[in-house]
Amino acid sequence: MPIDPPITHQPRHQRAEERRLRVGILRLGTLLGWDALTSTHFAEAVTGRPLSRCGRADLQQVLEAYAAVARRVRAAQARQPGATGPDGGSTS
Repeated sequence: MPIDPPITHQPRHQRAEERRLRVGILRLGTLLGWDALTSTHFAEAVTGRPLSRCGRADLQQVLEAYAAVARRVRAAQARQPGATGPDGGSTS
């Protein structure tokens, strides 16, 4: 009869941090106009695993993907006619 490996539990503070990261991921999705399901699918596409099973490193990977999206959006906005630069002045 095989012996199951011991179940390892994360410290409470680590689970709390992961919950905060998940909430932050959903909040960032709402800033993009996404609902919770779309934000969850984005996170799962980035990590390759269900959001509920993502650890800290996975969640940080999702946050980095959001940052990449933000950079692309800002770059696209800067190319628009009449766009203003980061200091409020015109870019042209």
